Amino acid sequence: MLEREKHSMEFEDSDNFVLHRQRSYQDNAYEKLNLSAFSGAVPVPKNEVSFEDLKLEVDNVKVIYSQNTVKQSLRKALRGQAKRKMLHMKPEATVEEIMSELDDNFGNVASIDTMLSKFLMAEQEQNETISEWGLRIEELLLHVTRKTRLDEHEKKDMLRKRFWRGLRNEELKNATRVHFESKLTYEYLKAATRTYW
Repeated sequence: MLEREKHSMEFEDSDNFVLHRQRSYQDNAYEKLNLSAFSGAVPVPKNEVSFEDLKLEVDNVKVIYSQNTVKQSLRKALRGQAKRKMLHMKPEATVEEIMSELDDNFGNVASIDTMLSKFLMAEQEQNETISEWGLRIEELLLHVTRKTRLDEHEKKDMLRKRFWRGLRNEELKNATRVHFESKLTYEYLKAATRTYW
């Protein structure tokens, strides 16, 4: 079948055929990429995401999809003020330039010190599960790491310490102290804490 398809498209060699198939896949890939809607409105409407969530989403899909695919999907995802801001940019603007412009207008303006202190002062809330508590501090640390460089080991160590020290229940803290003091990974500590919960 591949031979018939190759012959019908009149390609001289299989390398050109493979290249053509890859390009057609990449050109059509944007149809399958749907980024979450973002308008820049505050508070964030129910069917939209915050700028930080959009930024994370774009960072993740940039690794998988082509520049044009991500740019096309980003144009479709923007609404309201964010869409108007993008209309003033040059058509050949890259995804990085678009995101930088959106960051200047809708990004987090808190200083690194403010975000870091928010992370370091965080504590588990009254009805917050272990998983929710872990996710919340991971998100707080993500905001910090967007403004400063931390290696993966430092991030995991900061998460491990804040996670355990911020636990609300003293009995749970005492039960998991041995796991914390043995300097096991953040993921293991979180899993061990969930077993005691």
